[in-house]
Amino acid sequence: MTCKCCGMEQCLNPGQQVDTTTKLSGVNGRGELTISALDQIEANFRASMIEDTSENVLIQSVKRFPNFYDSLSKFNTDFLKRDIAQTYIGADDNEVLEYRLNRGPITPLEYAEYLREFNHTPTSIENLYNTKPAQIVSELNYYYTGSSSNSILGKFCALMPNIFAAIDAFFDLLDDIDGLIQDAFTFLAKIRNVEDELKALFEKIKVKALIEAIKEKVEKAFEKIVKRVENAIKNFSVENIMGQIETFVNDKIVKRITQLKHEILEFFDEENIKNLGKKLRAQIDYAMSVFENPSLEEVQLLIAKICGLITGIEGVINKLKDPLNDFSNRYEEVFYTLKNVSDRVKGEAIRAGAIRLEDEVRKERINKSREKFEQKGNVPPPTTQEYEGVPTWEEIKDNKHPKIGIQGGWVAALGSAGWTQTDPEVKAMLMKLQAKVGKRLIVNSCWRSMQYQKKLYDAGKTTTLNGQHTKGMAFDITWAGWNRESTPVSEEAYDFVDLAKEVGFRGFGRYKGFIHIDKGPTRMWKSEEFKALEQKQLGTSV
Repeated sequence: MTCKCCGMEQCLNPGQQVDTTTKLSGVNGRGELTISALDQIEANFRASMIEDTSENVLIQSVKRFPNFYDSLSKFNTDFLKRDIAQTYIGADDNEVLEYRLNRGPITPLEYAEYLREFNHTPTSIENLYNTKPAQIVSELNYYYTGSSSNSILGKFCALMPNIFAAIDAFFDLLDDIDGLIQDAFTFLAKIRNVEDELKALFEKIKVKALIEAIKEKVEKAFEKIVKRVENAIKNFSVENIMGQIETFVNDKIVKRITQLKHEILEFFDEENIKNLGKKLRAQIDYAMSVFENPSLEEVQLLIAKICGLITGIEGVINKLKDPLNDFSNRYEEVFYTLKNVSDRVKGEAIRAGAIRLEDEVRKERINKSREKFEQKGNVPPPTTQEYEGVPTWEEIKDNKHPKIGIQGGWVAALGSAGWTQTDPEVKAMLMKLQAKVGKRLIVNSCWRSMQYQKKLYDAGKTTTLNGQHTKGMAFDITWAGWNRESTPVSEEAYDFVDLAKEVGFRGFGRYKGFIHIDKGPTRMWKSEEFKALEQKQLGTSV
């Protein structure tokens, strides 16, 4: 029988197995819980109190994901064995991962830590098997490379007090740099006492070349740190965290977390990362310039300073994940606490003769209520999946996104803020509208700062200083082929407004150059130019 955690005939990690049995028994044909389920409910409650005292990431993962061990088995026996995965694993940059996998399958604890580090779930990681295998391998390598305190660079930094007493390990960690390592090994093989010959060794090799190699390593480490944290933030999914909820999710929570994620991702703007990289290189160059002809002791000091610099930078970048991690941890803590208390109360209610439903039956009834709500003409709030489907600024800024385009003065004047500061719900509504329209929509304006609004007002391009744009609740929309003389009064434009109403937009302004839509009060207005165009069309038709 194959072990679920290892995918091997015999379990390699018997001490790390966790019991995942939590399903309640005692359900009648109508889906109602019966008294015979009470013992199991209470047993689950007592067990949960014990589990909740532990911060073990493996226990937490198994509790969150019933398919955790099945997923790990597939990961070890399926994905990591695929030719495409093996090709990526064998790449030069993934030597750490390759070294680890040559020593056995991924253990449950490693898999749990990897999932948490990169905000994955067993389901989300399996969905990437066929679509993004390179991303999985890259993230795994980042995981095993770890932080600067635990990575190869970190091991190099941690060796500082004794680094020159183990010079072979030192060079091994720096890789084979321009033949310097082999030269050093050849030299070391000829001497008996390393410490007595250290200065001779550093005279033999080019110290500055060695420092340049260290500098290159640090720069690569910085790039990996940035990519690792960026991937983790991009992978963060409200749906994954709140997937247990069968009722309407609090709209404000989803909006806030979605907004927070998009704001954090602004840090990873390509230009911003380039500037940070330049600052890092400048700091290292300065440190190197201090030592014209460095002694052995000065080289040690320089390396220590560089290690401290990159570790500090990594700490700052890692902090970007904290708000999302805090939300995830707090949500799960509250969710499981309330669920356990609810189970206890549920037991008392059943004893007293009340009717309580099994989760699947309750979910089905909730969905039916939701359908009735929508059938009466109510517009439901965006789902968590729809919030997740909103593109980030990074995805639209080059104007190549297949669904959303950008143009107009706001792009240069406001940049990422114009999109990021637009209300998340309104952006989700725009994506629903785009799906209904079936064509790429072009955003001519979205959120505006008060300063930018004042500039437009002074130029006569808007009639208000405090409109829906300044609240992040509005868009000015066109699409490919927009003709100022015909499109605004076309059937296509009128159909667009009707569809916009269906997804929840309430305010509409008709202009020759665009259609204004917003989530403010219900109203409709027409610019003088549009009225003239409309009158002209009416006269032509008559």
